[in-house]
Amino acid sequence: MRDLTAREAEVMDLVCEGMSNREIAERLGKAESTVKHQVENSLRALDARNRTQAAVIHTTRDLTVLASSAYGAMRTYGGVV
Repeated sequence: MRDLTAREAEVMDLVCEGMSNREIAERLGKAESTVKHQVENSLRALDARNRTQAAVIHTTRDLTVLASSAYGAMRTYGGVV
C-alpha cells in the first residue's frame, strides 16, 4: 500500500461523498477518462478491490492521521492524554 498523490486523494474524497466518475470529472473540470484512471490508480495504491473498499480504507487512513496529529499536538502543548 502506498500513499495517494494529492490528486488521487482529492478524487478519493469525492468518491467517499458518493460521487460517480462523471460527477467528479464535472466538479474538477477534468475528462471522465482521467478521473477513471485516477480512481483505478487509487484502488491499486490502496490495495482495494472496489470503490467501496477504497473509500473505507481512505477514510480510515485519514482518521488515523487526524488522531495521530491530535495526540501529538496534545503532548506538545501539555494537554491531557
